[in-house]
Amino acid sequence: MGTYQIDLDGQYIHRKIKNTNRIMAGLPPLGELVVHHKNKNPADNRTSNLRTMSREAHYTLHKKSKAYSTYRTKFFANNPNASPKTMSYKWKKFKERNNI
Repeated sequence: MGTYQIDLDGQYIHRKIKNTNRIMAGLPPLGELVVHHKNKNPADNRTSNLRTMSREAHYTLHKKSKAYSTYRTKFFANNPNASPKTMSYKWKKFKERNNI
């Protein structure tokens, strides 16, 4: 979990920024959508770093990211001389076998 900036109304700044932009563009407020930080830095609330998505899509995105990170760490721990290209190929096969 990261650190989030909260304003005086007790709302997360990144949600407020995204809601304001949506309303100005004539779109409805976030509602059931969540705001994702593209660069995974919760303190970076630049509009270009914020993306709205469903809770399910957000969960899936982070689940895949965590799975990749874990796989990569274990792969290189067990294969210290392997190339990144080999790891990428093995990761692709691993994803296919495990429906990731």
